[in-house]
Amino acid sequence: MFLFFIILIFSTFLLQKASIINKEKVNVLFLYDNQIEENNKNEELLQVNNVIKQVLNEEENNENNNKTLIDIQLIVWPIERIKNDKNNCKEENYGCEPNRLWITQDLVCTRLLNISSLVVLTQSERADITAFRPIKSTLSAVASALGFYRVPTIGANIKDTEFSRKNLYPTFLRTSPPYSDDAIAMVRVLFHLEYRQIVLITIEADQNGAEFAAALAAHKIHIQAHITLNLGSKSLEELKNNLLEELTEYTANTVLLCAKQSDSEIIFNASTKFTGAGRVWLLSEAASNAKNIPKGALSIRLKQSMISSLRDGLAVAKAGIKSFKQNNSLKFNPPKGCQHSVSEWTNFAEEKLFDELKRQPIYETLSGEQINFNERGDRKGMTYEILNAKEFGGHLVVVGNLNGRGELILDDRAIIWPGGLRRKPSELTLPKHLRVTLVVDPPFVYAFKVDEYSRCSKLQFLNNPTINVEGFQVVLGFLVKNLENNKKEFYCCSGMAVELLFLISEGSKRINGEEEKGEKEGEEELIVADNSFSFELKLNDSYGAVLLGEQEGEGFKLTGMIGELDADRADMAIGVLALSINPERDRFIDFSEPWLYHGIQILERWRPKRSPMESFLQPLKNSLWLSLVIAVFLV
Repeated sequence: MFLFFIILIFSTFLLQKASIINKEKVNVLFLYDNQIEENNKNEELLQVNNVIKQVLNEEENNENNNKTLIDIQLIVWPIERIKNDKNNCKEENYGCEPNRLWITQDLVCTRLLNISSLVVLTQSERADITAFRPIKSTLSAVASALGFYRVPTIGANIKDTEFSRKNLYPTFLRTSPPYSDDAIAMVRVLFHLEYRQIVLITIEADQNGAEFAAALAAHKIHIQAHITLNLGSKSLEELKNNLLEELTEYTANTVLLCAKQSDSEIIFNASTKFTGAGRVWLLSEAASNAKNIPKGALSIRLKQSMISSLRDGLAVAKAGIKSFKQNNSLKFNPPKGCQHSVSEWTNFAEEKLFDELKRQPIYETLSGEQINFNERGDRKGMTYEILNAKEFGGHLVVVGNLNGRGELILDDRAIIWPGGLRRKPSELTLPKHLRVTLVVDPPFVYAFKVDEYSRCSKLQFLNNPTINVEGFQVVLGFLVKNLENNKKEFYCCSGMAVELLFLISEGSKRINGEEEKGEKEGEEELIVADNSFSFELKLNDSYGAVLLGEQEGEGFKLTGMIGELDADRADMAIGVLALSINPERDRFIDFSEPWLYHGIQILERWRPKRSPMESFLQPLKNSLWLSLVIAVFLV
């Protein structure tokens, strides 16, 4: 009997040992910053442990159903360990830059490559918000090293666009979309608000901003200006002057900002003159964490927390390993340590496991939506919230949602716009002063040289020696032609085109007929639009052409009026007959509808035609009508 109990205990031990051996090892690396509050850090660690325990309990409960078991090991790595090691931490402008070789040796080779079939990387919620430099660099070094040793890696709450580069991270996929996907959500918002022209602000050498701009351009959003700022080389006053010059030059009222929290706060401090009424600020998710968000700004936020992203990552890992074991006869033999050698794992198993991870039909526990990945291993089809800053400083309120199918629900009436207004600002702000260049072309443009421009007001009519034109009784303006040696010539000008420009510049105040709800309920306000403007005229010798530069590598050179437009020395050019639209010019400047299309046209004064009572008789001659009447009576 005693021997029976010994055998039973020994058999149970062997079975437990076998079950442990059959478990596939999954390492979870959690990076956090000691600078965050102690309570928040402990709460996050507790949540991470609870998620891991929940997954392990599910596996243990399924043991009798022949389910594939996984053994999850949590590795907590404080970033203070890097910052305190001066030998392996190089100080840069944006913080400490860790030694990648040291990270690979101390963290990857020693702790992660311990016969682990898969590694899950995650970081604290606060680290993602601040985009802390050492954490990003550490994650990059770890993911790159794991890719080199062909270990599948799942990123949870890792959104930097850097990790979409498959040449650097061949075995990396993530359960959170990259920051560049914020642009797709913003495109939906822009289409809903009927804004198609924007000014984009990004940070120099920031790949998130570059991918953000590319995504906007791919969706046919016209970027009037892409302002890239180098905040490390400019003082606050220099930055203010730079933004003042850039933002006042363009007509688009919508400003998109893609930057991390600290950079966004600097930009908001430098652009206070452009955060009032009439402007629209759309912020990326990282920029929306700034503490000085202007009132009325709109932002987007991914409807996913660090914990839910980690839960999705572990679900993908569990399903992928299970499917691999069911569909393949290959054995798990992942590398141990950094002894790189060719094996069945590196040649076949790792690639098949990575494919199984991407194509498993996994559904989120909370939303019930399927977890999908694109060809780069990035999560797609996520839900975003549309936020509105009701007060200065970032009191964000949800005003809409964008689901994974791209369907947007946005309550326009709930939005507070900059300046505290309820009415949506217009897409463009028309300039109040235009620089107009033109060429003498009677009867559309006349120009008479005078000694000084004050004489223009004394001229009462124009008499061309070849064409006698009446009706232009007032000279509408004067223009200046710049000569060499800083000399100037003054001209008085008139003509049909100049008079048309003058009439348009007077503008017309109109009442839109729309109601603007004020701060008080029931208060109505009439919205009056003034589209008048002033202008100055500049005389040119030719309409211009597109010529190839004389020197090698100089490219194309534009002359005449179109050269003035391309060089930003003029805002508008007036031309009638000779300024034709051709593909060469259309590459550089925008044309309105041409007044005259092809060939020589004859203009004559319009005269109203009378319609007498007997006009219905005009189609036939009088003799034919008389013959018809006689025939009717005789027959």
